[in-house]
Amino acid sequence: MTKPFAISTPDPLFDPKQPVTVNGYRYVPDQPSISVLHDGRPRVSAEEAIEIWRLIERLTDGEGDTVNVLCPNPDFNGQPNYAIECNGAWTDWIEMRVAADRQIDCFRKAVAAMEALNG
Repeated sequence: MTKPFAISTPDPLFDPKQPVTVNGYRYVPDQPSISVLHDGRPRVSAEEAIEIWRLIERLTDGEGDTVNVLCPNPDFNGQPNYAIECNGAWTDWIEMRVAADRQIDCFRKAVAAMEALNG
């Protein structure tokens, strides 16, 4: 049985031990889940997904710190394929855009910039 996933309100009927479909992706408990491209190939490995999440947690550790993940730009126009925008005390509340050819590299570059600015 699958059912839609509601983030805004807890669902008393939701059983976290049962598979669920969220935005077209099927999540099965106790199995790593990763985003996939339209052809079914993994966008990132399970290890990279874990690292990305840890980097996001570092970037959003301060009160009010935010990270916006922009949609991929794989249109072969010479520009990086991925970008994120960071905003927080470490950016002096000015939105900072970080782009790279791989999504994980955006997060790595942003954390490196944050660490450089924070000393």
